[in-house]
Order: sequence, then C-alpha cells, then structure tokens
Amino acid sequence: MIISDILKMTQEKTIAEIAKDHLEVGEKTARQAMKMAGCYSIVGQRGWFFDESENPENLDKSIYDFVELVKQEREHILKVAANVQTYKGNNPPVPRKRHSFDLDVRLVKQLKLKSVQDDKP
Repeated sequence: MIISDILKMTQEKTIAEIAKDHLEVGEKTARQAMKMAGCYSIVGQRGWFFDESENPENLDKSIYDFVELVKQEREHILKVAANVQTYKGNNPPVPRKRHSFDLDVRLVKQLKLKSVQDDKP
C-alpha cells in the first residue's frame, strides 16, 4: 500500500484500524514505518501528515519498503543489547568445607575448629 493512500485513509480511520484491515503488519510496525517515511501525527488532530522537508518520493513508495527498515533497525538494537560486556573476575574458587550429618556432633565441632585453624587468608 502506498504512503499517500495511507495518509488519506488516516483522515477517516486510525492507524490501528488501517493496519488491521488493509496491511499485513501490526499497528506498532505501521506507525514506525510511517515515521521513517517522514510522516507525523499531531495530538488532538485526526490523521497523519507528511513532512514537506522530507523526500517527496516517499509518498509514492510502499509502506512495506519502510517496514523492512524498521525490522532491520529492531534487529540491530537487539544485537547491540546482546553484546553488553559483563564482569569476568579472576577470583580463585573457594574451597567449601562439607560434612555428613551422620557424623558425631563432637567430631563435627572438632573438624570445624581444625578447618578454621588450617584456613589461610
């Protein structure tokens, strides 16, 4: 569907209705594609408008040309977000002292004391 046709339709319908009835993409993607084409909406006024400072050839292009750009931009954002560096410390593993609950309580206390005494900071 051509951008100029969508602009005419927005005077009577919302982008959500147009996307649902006439487009193969959802409302959010259609909005992003319209913005990338150089269109804008004004709060309190019905419809979308074309920015005259943008390329006038965009009016004759299909919205699906801009949908591809929107999808590429989303993929790029996801790739950048996935490449966040995390801290990788070189901390040595901490030896854990383990014991069985079947051992005598007195023996466990002695082993704990010995492990604390042998522990090196």
